[in-house]
Amino acid sequence: MVPGIGFAAFMLMAVLEGVVGRQVFYSYRGLFAAVLGVVAGFAIWFITKAIEDKPGRIFIDKATGQEIKVGANAGSFFFVPTRYWAFIVVGLGLLAGVAMISGWNGQI
Repeated sequence: MVPGIGFAAFMLMAVLEGVVGRQVFYSYRGLFAAVLGVVAGFAIWFITKAIEDKPGRIFIDKATGQEIKVGANAGSFFFVPTRYWAFIVVGLGLLAGVAMISGWNGQI
């Protein structure tokens, strides 16, 4: 889910370039990157929340009588639970936006 939403955000950025024109797009590309990072993060958050809020099932251990609740899990990406990727994607989008706006060229 995380790579799919991230890929869709970058494809939307390419579509925006065609819609608004190259000159306008390059003037505001940092803003577009930051906004799409936030939108992708919210999409990941809401989809993950919808998956994980489904009611779970309760099992009873016969030996101890203890109840065990098993709920839905949205999974993980690179061993990081999906619910945390929402914050990571927002941070990366904002970081990319700030880097593009400031004109940073990747050199330290």
